[in-house]
Amino acid sequence: MFDGNYSEPEDRMGAIPEAKAAKAEIMGKQREAEEALDKLEIFNTADAFKQFRSKVFILFLKVMPQIQNLNRPEQYESLEKIRDRDFKRADRERGIKLSDLVSEKDKEIWKKRFDELNQAIYDLGITNIALVKNDEPFGYEFLKGLDHNLQKDEDPGWKKLKENLKNMRRLLRKDTDMVGLVYGGNRTGKTTLSIQIARIIQYGENEGDMDPSHFIFNDNDFQEAMDNSEKYDARHIDEMSLLFHKRDGMNTEQKDRNKMMKTYAKKNQFFIGCDNNFYNIDGEFRSDKVDFVIHVPKRGKFEFYSKAKVHKFTKGEDGTPETPQPDIEGRFPNLNPENGQTDPVWKTYKEVEDKKLEVVDDDDESNTDIMNIANQVIDNIDNFLKELEGRDPIVSHRLIKAQFGQQEDLSTEDAKAVKDVVENRVDLSEWA
Repeated sequence: MFDGNYSEPEDRMGAIPEAKAAKAEIMGKQREAEEALDKLEIFNTADAFKQFRSKVFILFLKVMPQIQNLNRPEQYESLEKIRDRDFKRADRERGIKLSDLVSEKDKEIWKKRFDELNQAIYDLGITNIALVKNDEPFGYEFLKGLDHNLQKDEDPGWKKLKENLKNMRRLLRKDTDMVGLVYGGNRTGKTTLSIQIARIIQYGENEGDMDPSHFIFNDNDFQEAMDNSEKYDARHIDEMSLLFHKRDGMNTEQKDRNKMMKTYAKKNQFFIGCDNNFYNIDGEFRSDKVDFVIHVPKRGKFEFYSKAKVHKFTKGEDGTPETPQPDIEGRFPNLNPENGQTDPVWKTYKEVEDKKLEVVDDDDESNTDIMNIANQVIDNIDNFLKELEGRDPIVSHRLIKAQFGQQEDLSTEDAKAVKDVVENRVDLSEWA
C-alpha cells in the first residue's frame, strides 16, 4: 500500500520520462485491456474474465510508477487493491470454473478498477499529446492534447481549457463577442465552473473577486448589464433558460432581449450561462449566439464542445443531448472546498444570490401572498399550464390572474411574479 513517502520534485513540474515511449507502451496495454473487456462482455465466461483481469493487472504495473510521481498519489490508493488481490485463492473461494458464467458483481469490481486506471492515465496527460484546430467556418482554435510541463496539482484538462479561455479573451479584443453554455444535472457544479470561466475572461486569470453586477439572475440584471457594462466585460447568467427559453421563445420580452444582444456584440462582451437541459434554451439562440457548450456529467468534471461539435448534438430519447467525443475533458476546481478556504468570488456570488432569490420578506406582505399563491399553483399545476405546439408548456399568468385576481386582489404584475416563482421551482418539461 502507499506509505506516503514519495519525494517531491523541487520545482513541482513533473514531466513523464521518455514521453513518447511511455505513451506508446501504456496506451498499448490500455488497448489490450479494452479488447479483453469487449470479449468478456460478449462471452461472459470465467476464462474471458480472467483474461480481462490479467490485462488490467499488467496495465496497473505500467501505470503505478507514473502515478507515484504525481503530487497526490494517495488519491489512487484504491488501485492498490488490484495488487493485493490473491487471484487464485479468491477464485478457489468463489468456486469459479472455466465453464461457469462470471457474476455481475465480479465484473463490476474489475470494470471499476479499469475505469480508475483510465482516469489516472488521463490525469497523467498520456493520451493526447497533440494540438488540433477546428477549421472553417468556425474559426476558433481549441487546443487538445497535453504538454509535459504541467503543475502536479492541476488537472491537465482544466489547464488546457484555461489556455483556450485566455485565447477567447484575446479574441474579444479583436472585435468579436462570445457566449458559452454550461449544462448538467442539479448540484454537479455548473455554477462553480461558469463563474470561474467568467472570471478568467474578465481578468485573464482564475483569481480574485468579481463585482456583483457580473452575476445575472433576472431581466433587470440583464437590462442593467446592457445599459451600463464596460467593453469586454464577462458575465455569468445563473439560469440561461429564464432569459432565452424555448417554451415561449417568441414572446415580446424575449424578442427584446434578443435585440439587446446587439449591444452586447457591439461592446465585445462575453456571457456564459447555466441550465439543467441544453434543449431548454431557444434553438435559434443556441444556433446563432452560442459559441461553445460545456457538459458537466457529474460533480467536478467537464466536457468541452466547440461549435463544430455542438452542431453534431442530437436529442436523445430522454430529452438530453447525445454528443460526439468532446474537444477537452477534465476536472475543475471547487470554489467552496471542505477545508474552509472559500474563494472570495463564491462568497460574493452567494451574497448576491441570497438577495436576488429572496422572494419572501417578513416585512413585505405582498411577497408572502405571492409565495402562498405560488404554492397553491404548484399543488394544482395542471390547471395553470398553457400548451405550446412543439414546445414545453408554460405557466399562464392569465390563468393565475383569472383564478386569484378577485379573491386575492392579484394584479397582472403579481400574477407574472407568481408565474416566475412557479417556473423557477418546477421542471415543466415533465408535462411536455
